[in-house]
Amino acid sequence: MLSARTSDKLRAISEVARKGRRVKDLRRLMNHPDVWMQAYLNIQGNKGALTRGTTTITMDGYSPERAANLVALIRERRYKPHPVRRVQIPKKTPGKLRPLGMPSADDKLVQEVVRMILARIYEPLFKDSSHGFRPKRSCHTALKSIKEMWNGTKWFIDIDIQGLFRSCILMPPSRTRKRCLRSNIAPLLAGENVQHINMLCMSHFACYMLLTAYHILWLGVCQ
Repeated sequence: MLSARTSDKLRAISEVARKGRRVKDLRRLMNHPDVWMQAYLNIQGNKGALTRGTTTITMDGYSPERAANLVALIRERRYKPHPVRRVQIPKKTPGKLRPLGMPSADDKLVQEVVRMILARIYEPLFKDSSHGFRPKRSCHTALKSIKEMWNGTKWFIDIDIQGLFRSCILMPPSRTRKRCLRSNIAPLLAGENVQHINMLCMSHFACYMLLTAYHILWLGVCQ
């Protein structure tokens, strides 16, 4: 559970973002032990939480000392995500497979902390008509909205991008990749938070391990 102090800080972040002002002090917020404990609680019950990545550590090995070590690595700019372990799993279509990336337990924890903080910044800015991958939103809320508000609609177009995650082109120059993320994330973050943007870039463009060989990800993104 988050302490009252941390909860107040997260609410303040949302309010600052809602007013269009730049958010500060994310580094200090990431130092709060209860943020890391909450991140652990958020993901420890997920299916696959005990599945290892390219290291032998899983989510069941959490401790305050482990979180403190990650905080120190991030603060000293020594944190580097591990390659993602990639496996091929069956799709609903018979005979077809899709790649599934399995991050290491520590990387899952860091990603969840970053997600928690970024959600507080960007969630207030999403349109009310957006239902994908949002808290307390789902296909069911989208259908309910359609039923209540789209009474005059005669037809819908269902569009699916084939092989999206396998086909995204990741531009080789790291500066170009970082610039793409910064253009979408940086506008609401104060200058001292550039470290966290770089950390997000590293996590997004980490390489993957297939069987025993490491591969740099130039095409597609880890799922």
